[in-house]
Amino acid sequence: MKISRKALRLIGALLALSVISVACGGADASTSGSKSDSASGPLTGAGSTLVAPLMSKWESDYASKTGNTVTYGAIGSGGGIEQITQR
Repeated sequence: MKISRKALRLIGALLALSVISVACGGADASTSGSKSDSASGPLTGAGSTLVAPLMSKWESDYASKTGNTVTYGAIGSGGGIEQITQR
């Protein structure tokens, strides 16, 4: 089965959004400015180049609020999909 480039880009964007959701979902609004107990350890992801500038901006904010780092590699949505399928 061949997947179109447009579909791959959409999937990549959705995967990147998933990484963002996981990264941001650990912080509780009631603990704004304090470290969250629900998140632990660094987060690493790769994929869509579209979200790379936003991820870059969020990385430092997330680290300051949780004490955990986020590393995002802008390798393209196809590369992100390949990495996920290869686990």
